[in-house]
Amino acid sequence: MGRANVEKSIIFMYGEYMNSNHLKFRCPDALCSGMAILDGFRFMINSRGVATIVPDAGSRVQGVLWRVTPFDEGDIDKTLGYNAEEPEKSRCDKLVLMTHTGVGMPVEAIVYVEKDTTPGEPAQSYMQKVISGAAEHAVEKKYIDEVLRQYKPKIKRETFTTY
Repeated sequence: MGRANVEKSIIFMYGEYMNSNHLKFRCPDALCSGMAILDGFRFMINSRGVATIVPDAGSRVQGVLWRVTPFDEGDIDKTLGYNAEEPEKSRCDKLVLMTHTGVGMPVEAIVYVEKDTTPGEPAQSYMQKVISGAAEHAVEKKYIDEVLRQYKPKIKRETFTTY
C-alpha cells in the first residue's frame, strides 16, 4: 500500500505552507482541501521571521487546509520544530482547533503555533511564499491587504501585485 492510501490528517496552514509548491516539495502526497478560517487568533511574524498566530478574540486567520499522510505530518513536525516525545522542548505547539471553510463548514484541524511571539521582520522570500499561497487558494484579497499591510514597507512593491 502506498503512502497516498494511508489515513490522512487535516492541517491548517497560514504561513509559507499555504503555497502548494512549497508544501508539496516536503509532502508530495498532500491534498489541498481549500481555504479555511480560524477565529480568535491574529497572524503575526515573530522574531525568527516566520508566521505564527496569537490569541485575539476579535480577529481571524485565513489559511489553507491540507490532508497529509502520517509520514508527511512527521516531516512537518520536524521542519516546524515540534518534538512529540518532548513537546515542552519544541519550538512550536501542535494544537487541534476548530476551523471552518469559506462556506462555514466546521473542520477540526491540526494547527502549529510558534512559541516565539516576539514581533519580528519577515524575509522577502518568505512573504512572497505566503502571499502567493494565499492568492493561489482564494484567500480573500481584503484579508491579504489588511493582514500583510504592516509588512509592506519591508517588502518589494511587486510582491503585492501578484494576486
